[in-house]
Amino acid sequence: MYALGVFDKEAQTLKVMQISANKIFRLEPKVKGLEYKEPPPTPTVEEFTKEELIEKYHKLDAALATKKQIEK
Repeated sequence: MYALGVFDKEAQTLKVMQISANKIFRLEPKVKGLEYKEPPPTPTVEEFTKEELIEKYHKLDAALATKKQIEK
C-alpha cells in the first residue's frame, strides 16, 4: 500500500493520503505562469568495474546490516 505525504510549511502540518490503485507517478512541483531556468534532472548511468561493485555492496551492507549480520 502506498501513501502520499504533503507538508504545508505555513501551517506546519503533514497530510498523508492513500494513493488509489497503488499507482505511483513522479510529480513535478511547478506553478503555472512561472518559468524555471534549470531543466529537470536527468538520470545518469555509471559504469563500474566488478571490484567497485563489490566494494559498494560491502559498504551498503555494512550501513544497513544488523549487528548479528555484521558479526556473521
